[in-house]
Amino acid sequence: MVNNAILVARRDAPAGVARREPPTALTHRLPAADPPSSLTLAARRVPQTGPSPRERDVLELLADGHSTREIATRLAYSERTIKNILQDLTTRLNLRNRTQAVAHAVRSGWI
Repeated sequence: MVNNAILVARRDAPAGVARREPPTALTHRLPAADPPSSLTLAARRVPQTGPSPRERDVLELLADGHSTREIATRLAYSERTIKNILQDLTTRLNLRNRTQAVAHAVRSGWI
């Protein structure tokens, strides 16, 4: 047996008639969505406690006065990778630039 609401919806759709109430014919087939757990949301906000070994190497060489190109050559990375490492670090720590990143690393005892 065909539901009359579905027939009405199919008949009225070409005429541009909008349905004001949600269709109830299929709602019993859809499972209710569970809200995201607070544990899942909290796990995404856990701050990292320090630099990774790769970030630490870049910060040490930067503190020694090496340029991006020199750091890339020494660590066998591309210059773009070095810039990305520094960008990720400064963004994560809410710092303005690489100089502030080095100063923060020194004050925190990372290098």
